[in-house]
Amino acid sequence: MAFKGIKLQKMAIGVVGQRIMFYGGNESGKTIQAIELGKRICAEVSNNNPEIAPYVIQFENGTNACFDYYPVDGTDYGQVLEFISWLTPNNTNLKKKRMEEAPVVIVDGAEKIKTIAEAYTTDKKNVESLGDLAYGKGYQIYRSYTDSPFIKLMSSGVTVIFVFHDETGKYTDADGTEHENYTFPMGSGKDASVAQYIKDNCDFIFYLDKNTNDNGTKTMSIAHCAPTKDYFARNRYAMGTEEFTVEPFTADGIYDYVKSCGEGLAKSRGVKAVTMTEKKEALKQERSHDELVADVKEIGAKLFKTSAKERAKEILNEYIEANGVEKFTELSDEQLAKVITDYSTLASEKGVEI
Repeated sequence: MAFKGIKLQKMAIGVVGQRIMFYGGNESGKTIQAIELGKRICAEVSNNNPEIAPYVIQFENGTNACFDYYPVDGTDYGQVLEFISWLTPNNTNLKKKRMEEAPVVIVDGAEKIKTIAEAYTTDKKNVESLGDLAYGKGYQIYRSYTDSPFIKLMSSGVTVIFVFHDETGKYTDADGTEHENYTFPMGSGKDASVAQYIKDNCDFIFYLDKNTNDNGTKTMSIAHCAPTKDYFARNRYAMGTEEFTVEPFTADGIYDYVKSCGEGLAKSRGVKAVTMTEKKEALKQERSHDELVADVKEIGAKLFKTSAKERAKEILNEYIEANGVEKFTELSDEQLAKVITDYSTLASEKGVEI
């Protein structure tokens, strides 16, 4: 497909704008390194403005040893919803301002979203359980408090880092293969859960394996970024890269790894790599709204003829729902550009020629 006037051979690299997950056991360094990574990104995009720091939605208290961040109390779910609403306004200019004020959001203890949101829903409706609401309405209201805000957060353009604990058990992967004693992000093995949505839509998922040296002493964790028969991980930029682990697990190591993955993929395809910011600016400058709409239609039409049809529809509906519009043609140019990026990723994963 010829993308009229836009240089689609440019590939975005770097950490800015990525959706990342760290998951593992206690004391694996998840929260500390997530915040350190967030601080590095904030310094980069703000020209070292000390007032710009990561926001941390704290569903659990794992930040005692951390500093220079803005806390959002996850136990006060109303505050969480207010924060996401503040960060993702419908007004395009205001949204850009918010992204400059809060370029990184870290969601710590993300497996607790489901439980806390359910308690918030029942308290709001003054019932003991979701089942006490009118048939079907309880779950619908609950979804509006869980899935919708985090779909909106993940499509906002800010860098989002999710921190999960791990769990081990039976797990069915996207291909329908069943695994016994498989390790995956806590809560993400259940159908239609917000944890599963987050897992399915993160660009990089790192499983943190606590390392033990020869004398039995624990050392810094190893971050694995490729799935095995024993645990889940993901690297959407895997093509053209050789290393799938970061050892030891540090913020600087993750930053360099993610950047190198983009560079490796660009090199393997023989294309020019640019930063996410440069790619967004290029899309804004080189494509009109009507042209972006036409591109979404054209790529979508090709995906809808393949096994990727349902996922392609889901992607479009997620952006429509998250941005409060009636149809995808009403999405902003920035959101249409993200749809094109997600469609292109899906096409690459499914081997669809676009």
